[in-house]
This record gives sequence, C-alpha cells and structure tokens, in this order.
Amino acid sequence: MKRILIFNCQNINCLAIRSELEKSYYVKLTKDFNEVPSTLCHFAPDIILCGNEFNGSPLSGLMSRIVQFTKAPVIAILQETDLETVPLNPPLSDFICSPVKMNELIARIELRTLKVRDSEAAPAIFNNGELRIDLENCHVYIGEKPVHLTMLEYRLICLLAKNRGKVVPYVDILNELWHDCIGGEIRSLRVIVAAVRDKLTTETGYPYIQTHMGIGYCMPLYNTENSD
Repeated sequence: MKRILIFNCQNINCLAIRSELEKSYYVKLTKDFNEVPSTLCHFAPDIILCGNEFNGSPLSGLMSRIVQFTKAPVIAILQETDLETVPLNPPLSDFICSPVKMNELIARIELRTLKVRDSEAAPAIFNNGELRIDLENCHVYIGEKPVHLTMLEYRLICLLAKNRGKVVPYVDILNELWHDCIGGEIRSLRVIVAAVRDKLTTETGYPYIQTHMGIGYCMPLYNTENSD
C-alpha cells in the first residue's frame, strides 16, 4: 500500500483529504514543522501533499527541508492566486487547485508514483541545442548555466520539449499548465512564454519557442542528440 504524507496547512482541508485517501492508501498527517526530518525518515512516504505555506513557513522553505531527507515527489495544493508565483523547487512535481477534486488528486498520485518508478529505471536528460533539461531532478540549463524557472514555466518548456518539432495547440498548453483552474487564458500564457524566452536567451540565438499565430507554440529541433 502506498504511503502518503500530508503536511497540515491552513489553506487546505487536510482532514477531509486524509479521510478519503485512507480508503486506498496508508496516510499520515503531520502538523509540526519541526517534525519534518523525523517524519520523512521514519514514515518514508511515496508521495507528499502540502499547501503553499506550512506553519508560517513558505513552500520554498518546506522544499529545502524535504529534499534533504527524501526523493519522494511532492504535489502542492494551491490557491488559484498562487499558480504564477510558486517557484519550481525539487522535489515539487505537480500541483492541484483547491478545493480538491479527489478523483483528480488520486489520478495525480498514481501518475507521480509511476513516473518515479520509470525514472529510477532510466534517468531522463533532454538536449536540444544549448538547452538541457534534467527531467528526473527538474533542472534546466543553457550550456552549463542553470536556468531558474517557476513551476508553470518549467511545465511549459517540458511540454514543448516532449513535442519538439511539433506545434502544440494553445488548448493543450493551457490544460497542462492550469488544469481546471481559473486563469488559464491566452493572455496569461503569453506572459509566461515571454518570461521563458527571456530566460533561455543565448548568444547563439537559438529560438527555443516559436509562435504559430492562431495555433500554438513549437520548440524547433536542433542538430543535437535528444533523449526523452
């Protein structure tokens, strides 16, 4: 039975979520930030659920604690206003909007645990021109220089990389970035695309995101070895 650790946060209904998950999983709920190390070591979760803040500590602070003690993926439960500001901090792997739809949450838990097994079998590195994406650890580089992306920016570049050489329609990108959350609109997407383009600018001039007006976006395929 998979083990799920929930960090009790004010912005999510932790007790209700735990009650539903306990029908299929072994679930532990912790409320004390100081218990994070011991809980991670002794409980050994397969998946971690948390909100944007835990006992006054921002998500980034919690991530820095988590990464020291486990490689378990983290699914953040966020408010719609958090989506464009939450930074990508491994092992943050996914998010879902509050109020939580349990069928969607369970689907994401199963997907993330499946991806963990796949990544343990074959770590994935994507290369295209000077762009390198470490898909296992959620790191992005231009050459040897790390690129710091927010969660939505990282989702965008990974989706385009997965479909390199193909145009990804706006509707598919919006669904990947925002799921069922309000705010997934073309205007917001353009802001994120502009931010990613700026961060991936290189002296060689590789355009990593091409616009196909009225259709979507595409990552060109360059003459380098690529792997999924």
